[in-house]
Amino acid sequence: MFATMPAHAQAASTCRASDANAVRLLSYVRQLVTSADPVRVQARDSLGLPATRSSNVSLVTDHLVCDTVAQGVNAATGTSGLRQQLYVLKVGSYYAAQDLDHPSGEWWPTVSLDKQFHVLGVVLAP
Repeated sequence: MFATMPAHAQAASTCRASDANAVRLLSYVRQLVTSADPVRVQARDSLGLPATRSSNVSLVTDHLVCDTVAQGVNAATGTSGLRQQLYVLKVGSYYAAQDLDHPSGEWWPTVSLDKQFHVLGVVLAP
């Protein structure tokens, strides 16, 4: 006789998969980090992100990184324990995250974090 193991539900990843919204966010952040336009430079500076090549911006799919980014965002916003799905981008050695479940009108707060996952800034982004 064979014993069967109970099925365990795997927790959903905090990483949102690539889709049209991820492409939109990637495009926006790539414009911020490569632009010399004063408005975009100001937004980049508000986020504490470095000027860099667009090839240094990528969508994160590693759930451990997304979990850590989510913990950093939760700590900064006082929402400890909140489990959300985020688009997380690696921007050089920094991160940018966006949670589509918390819009502000037609825009979404985009949070930047340093390599120790401390929040650097927040801007509203398309």
